[in-house]
Amino acid sequence: MEVQVWLDDQPAAVLDSRPQVVAPLPPGRAADSAQQQPPPLALRYLPEWMASLRAYPLSPRLPLNGGPHGPYGRQLSLEIHRPDASDAPKAPKAPKAPKAPKAPDVRDTSDVRDTSDARDAPDAHDAPDGRDAPDEPQGAWQLDTALYLEHLLPHGEARRGLAAALNVGEDNALALLRAAGDDLPGAVALRAIGPGRPPHRLQQRVIAPRELADRLQAPASAWLTDAASGEAMPWWPVAPGAADRPLLGVYLDQGQWCWTRTPELASTHLLEAPPLGPAGADLLFNKLFCLRLAARLGLDVVAAEVRRVPVPVLELRRIDRHRLADGRVRRLHVVSAAQVLGLPPPDAEDLDSSHAVGATQPWARLGALVAESPLPLVDRRALIRWWMFLQLIGQRDASPSDLWFRLDHAGLRLAPLMNLWCPPALGIPAPDEQGNTAQGNTAQSNTAQSNTAQRSAVQSSAVQSSAARIGMVPPAASTRDWVLAAQACGVKPRSLAHELRRLSTAAPVEAKALASTLADQVPATTLSAIVEVVQVTSRAQRGLADDLLHTDSGRR
Repeated sequence: MEVQVWLDDQPAAVLDSRPQVVAPLPPGRAADSAQQQPPPLALRYLPEWMASLRAYPLSPRLPLNGGPHGPYGRQLSLEIHRPDASDAPKAPKAPKAPKAPKAPDVRDTSDVRDTSDARDAPDAHDAPDGRDAPDEPQGAWQLDTALYLEHLLPHGEARRGLAAALNVGEDNALALLRAAGDDLPGAVALRAIGPGRPPHRLQQRVIAPRELADRLQAPASAWLTDAASGEAMPWWPVAPGAADRPLLGVYLDQGQWCWTRTPELASTHLLEAPPLGPAGADLLFNKLFCLRLAARLGLDVVAAEVRRVPVPVLELRRIDRHRLADGRVRRLHVVSAAQVLGLPPPDAEDLDSSHAVGATQPWARLGALVAESPLPLVDRRALIRWWMFLQLIGQRDASPSDLWFRLDHAGLRLAPLMNLWCPPALGIPAPDEQGNTAQGNTAQSNTAQSNTAQRSAVQSSAVQSSAARIGMVPPAASTRDWVLAAQACGVKPRSLAHELRRLSTAAPVEAKALASTLADQVPATTLSAIVEVVQVTSRAQRGLADDLLHTDSGRR
C-alpha cells in the first residue's frame, strides 16, 4: 500500500508499505509473530517536491538527497567534530562550526564525549551520530524513517486503545498515523493515493464542556477516540508517563473548542488534562507558572492558560499552526529533538545502549546543531537560556520531546517551548546532587499538597529520569560544567557567565512578582513552593557565574 505524504498543501513524498521479498526460513523453524509485523516503510521524495525552491525534508535525518539510492549519510552532521567539507553535499556555506575543545586532563567520564572514541578512524558501521548503523544504506534509511514516524505516535494505553478502536496492531504505525488525517504534528498529512481520497470539506464540531470533562476523566485507552464519529482525535505526542495521555488538539473559534477533520482546518491549540485525582491540577498550575516565568525572563514560550470545564485544563497554543484571517489554518513543519538526533523512544528496551546516546552526549550535539541554524546567534542564546532555566526550576532531566524545532527551506530553528515544570515543588528529587537540600526543604513545606498529585507527577517524572540517561541537559554543578556547555555551543565562557548571572539574579525577583500576579489563579502552596526552589537554585547558579567570571576560563 502506498500513502502520499503531504507537507502543508503540497504532496512531498510517498510511503510504501508493501511487503518486501524475504529469504525463506531455515528448515525446522516455524513462522513466529515477528513475521506478522508490518513491513518496513520505504520513503521516497517526489521529484516535483524536490525541484521546488521551497522544498525541505521531513527531518534532517531524512534529507532530500538521501534514500537507499542517494548519498545517505551525508545529511546534517550532529557531531561536534564534523566530517571534512569534501564529505558534505554541495550547498551554500554555513557558519563555521566551533572547534572541539581539547579534552581536559582532570575531566571524568561525564565529559562531552568518550575519549576512547577514535574519530580519526571511524568504523564503517557507525552512523553519523555514533550509534550502530545497519550494513546497507537502505536499512539505515528505513530505520530513520521508522524512528521519525514512531515519535509522532502516542504511547502506552492511549496507543493501545486507539489501535483497538481502529482494529489494527499497535505496531502498525502507518494505520495509526493515517487515523489522524491531516492533523498530525508538524505540517505532515498522510493521504491515500487515487480517487478514493475524501473530498475537501469544511467540517467543524463544537466540543461541549460536559463532553470534554467526561473525556478528561476517561481512561487513557479511550482518550483518542471520538465517541460520536468513531474517528481519532488529533493528538500531540508526549513522553510516556502521566497516565499515557497525549495532548488533545482542538480548533479554537470565538472562544469555543472545536474538533475538525479537513485539509483547510486544523487544530490551533493543545489541551493537557490534569493527572487523575483531587489535587491533580497542581501539575497544570505548576506548568503555567513556569511558562509565565520563562517568558518574563526572555525565553520564547507558547501562550498558555488554565481553563475550567469545570475540571482545570491547560490550553497551549500550537507551535506548528498559524491561523489566517479567514479562519483557515496554515501548517508549519516541526520536528522534535528526538527526531533530529535519531533517538529511540524513551520506553524503548535499548534505552541504556549506545544506540540511544552514541559517542557524543545529546546536549553537546544540540550545541553543534544550532550552528547550522539560519540565525545561529539567536538560537545559541535560546538553547543556553533553556539549559539555564531548567537548572533554575529543577527540571534537569528534560526529555527529547520537550524541545522542538521549526523546519523549512531556510533551515532548522528552535521553536517556542511548551513543557516547563518544577519537579521539586511537587516533592520530586532531582537526578543529581545539585540543589538536593533545597528540594528536600521544599518537599517538607508542601506536606499539605495531596499525595495524589505527587504520585501522578512522579509517574510522569519516571520517564523524565530515564530521559536524563539520554542527557538533554548538561550538568551544571561546577564552573567546568558550564565551560563545557559554552564550548559545545561555540560561545565564550565569559559570555555564558554573564547570561547565567543575569538570569539567576532576575529569576527570584520575577518569580515573586509573578506569584503576586497569579495569586487569584494558582494555589498558594504551588506558588510558594516554586518561588522557594527558584530562590535556592538561583543562589547556587549565581555563585557559579561569579566563580566563572573570575577564573581563567571565564576571561576568555
